[in-house]
Amino acid sequence: MNLLIFAGTHEGRLLCEKLADAGLPAVACTATAYGAECLSHLTGIRVVAGRKNASEMTAFIQDGRFDTVVDATHPYAREATENISAACAATGVRYIRLSRAPGHFEHTMTVPNTQAAAAYLAGVEGKALVTTGSKELHVYCGIPNYQKRLYVRVLPATEGVARCHELGFDEKHIIALHGPFSHELNAALLRQFDCRFLVTKNTGKNGGLNEKISAAESLGVKVILINRPLKEEGLSLDEVMDQLAIRKAM
Repeated sequence: MNLLIFAGTHEGRLLCEKLADAGLPAVACTATAYGAECLSHLTGIRVVAGRKNASEMTAFIQDGRFDTVVDATHPYAREATENISAACAATGVRYIRLSRAPGHFEHTMTVPNTQAAAAYLAGVEGKALVTTGSKELHVYCGIPNYQKRLYVRVLPATEGVARCHELGFDEKHIIALHGPFSHELNAALLRQFDCRFLVTKNTGKNGGLNEKISAAESLGVKVILINRPLKEEGLSLDEVMDQLAIRKAM
């Protein structure tokens, strides 16, 4: 088996670790240099960093002569999943979607997208902890006094932090940390910045969502939960391991 993994999630990282432990080689693609760094210590896993469009993915699959591709990109990375699926269809390569089950919560305000979350915040008063990353951070810039009202939590990658600065956020409003985060740390940040709102995506259990929700609820902070862009079919990490016969090799 000549395996290619698009690894953009905690589950993707775990899959790479399982492969390394089993002595099974693979190539892992990450969108950022930071993602590549997280996998660089794994024996037998060759890591390639950099975003690719559909045609670049197709060429990469063909040139590498891969026969199986695992899409372990983020559940909100809709374009990436569409491109990977299309590239596999174009090359006739086996496609496996490693998905993460969404969380289900009663006491949250659910919105369809980032634009709706920003629109809600624009109509209320109070500070907010925004934990949706830097990619769509520009959407929040229409909120009155956003530089003072919002505290943004992003990965400690150079490009993400630079993006925050470009949009007008100063160091006091940028929290550059790698998660997932505990209940206690989430609660401490919400208290420290006197936040009335927490904005998050429905990243599921392994994305640290439960800890965010519980911390917010314990402090009476309103949670704005951004729904996933589409309902997708996919396999759990255990199911993917069975599909790839990793357990037999361990």
